Amino acid sequence: MKLASTLLTALLLIGTLSSFNLTKEADKSVRLHTKLNVEKRVSEFNLGDELMYKVEVDINNASNIKGFAKYEDLIPAGFTVVGMHSNFGQASFDSERAKVTFLTMNQKNEIKIIYYLQSELEIQPNSVSVFSYVAGDEMSRLKITTQN
Repeated sequence: MKLASTLLTALLLIGTLSSFNLTKEADKSVRLHTKLNVEKRVSEFNLGDELMYKVEVDINNASNIKGFAKYEDLIPAGFTVVGMHSNFGQASFDSERAKVTFLTMNQKNEIKIIYYLQSELEIQPNSVSVFSYVAGDEMSRLKITTQN
């Protein structure tokens, strides 16, 4: 397991996971307001003998959201986050969640978040993600559920 984590860390740094054989993909896309789009995809692949999951989240912020925002995914029991990257914001993870915090959204319109899950289970993770943001003076939350 440690070897798989080390390999994933190296792959995150160089961004070459696209060459793996992806066997399943689940999509969930949600439109907020008229110009904010949040899309989440989960793909399954093998890394040696290990079954892994790649979670990709695309946030297209062509709207009036300019302040604080946060993406957070609650990790299901039996799954472990082994690597995470975002092209904008502060990415972090622990045993229960993967999250990215954005102090201000007005600096970036296209945000890409990628993280990897490892599990002994042979089922695709069902997780609930939340995208929270401030628009004007109001805090809003969007729940994004991805299922098999």
